[in-house]
Amino acid sequence: MSYRIALFDLDGTVTDSAEVITRCVNLTLRQLGYPEQAPHELARWVGPPLGVSFHDYANVPPAKIENAIATYRHHYRQFMFESGIFPGVETALSELKEAGLRLAVATSKREDYAAEIVSALHLDQYFEVVAGARTDDPNYTKSIVVSDALERLGLTPIYRGSLPSTQQVADAGFTGQVMMIGDRHHDIDGGRNNGLDTMGITWSGTDVSEFDNATKVAHTPAQVVELLTS
Repeated sequence: MSYRIALFDLDGTVTDSAEVITRCVNLTLRQLGYPEQAPHELARWVGPPLGVSFHDYANVPPAKIENAIATYRHHYRQFMFESGIFPGVETALSELKEAGLRLAVATSKREDYAAEIVSALHLDQYFEVVAGARTDDPNYTKSIVVSDALERLGLTPIYRGSLPSTQQVADAGFTGQVMMIGDRHHDIDGGRNNGLDTMGITWSGTDVSEFDNATKVAHTPAQVVELLTS
């Protein structure tokens, strides 16, 4: 069965941005007087919303998260264009578009930054929509981003704050038609909460156990194309 729409996460899925993100995390923590994260701890920062990460991983109090995010943004703005594209990803995007799929980005990254990065990497020729976080509120989840992307693609989202019922999923008709693709369980959760099929990818180093609830798992960009078009 061939899918007709694919939503892609950005960091860790399309762009190899881990070094830039983690560098800016430790610059921020050092500046604000928090302990820096060790290399094995930093990988978990790639993907989740910043508000969640500063709270869960660095124990930043809720009242200070807004300042932590603003400090991170200051550093990130200096380095964000240093991220490259994972090998094989652009070829996969080209093949998917040639096959007739509609492609979109659904990222927890701030939307204006995501759009600038997609444009700078000349990936806007593939993506019809770039949807990202509109605010840094920790409650602005990946599920909300995915819902927004669907709406901007002209579809009717079914996300209402929780996993939809079996009947809602059936009525939406997304199964076998729309796929959410990403490198973290947040992407899988965001897709499932919108009634989509989901695909976890492993080329950025995520443990496959994060994808226990995914519809499919791909280990290479070429495999993504195969799974979406066969």
